[in-house]
Amino acid sequence: MEQQIAVSVSAAQDDAALGSVFRIQVLAKADADLGKIESIIDEELARIARDGPTADELKPQAAEFELNKIQSLQDIRTRARRLNEYEYYFGNPDSLERDLARYRNATPQSVQRWGAQVFTPMPG
Repeated sequence: MEQQIAVSVSAAQDDAALGSVFRIQVLAKADADLGKIESIIDEELARIARDGPTADELKPQAAEFELNKIQSLQDIRTRARRLNEYEYYFGNPDSLERDLARYRNATPQSVQRWGAQVFTPMPG
């Protein structure tokens, strides 16, 4: 985004029972060099794995996660699904606070350690 070669960038993790998938989605400008975009993403992932995010980068992401999690509970089907997930994963359907604590208690150092474990370049 800073180099004006992408319109938007988003990242998300999809949890699963035996693992998860971390996705980065970039909407590139029509004339953008996709190789350059991929290189920038690899550099940023390496930075997170090496140095972690800054506190200023982490704080709004944690707040956005919490807001999205709480807003999603307005839908009764989502709330029921979440209760079932909490029961399955934590053994207690009333585990919203436990779930939110993972993000509220995240630090640049804990994110750096996680990034160092999972952000490895794909063979090209």
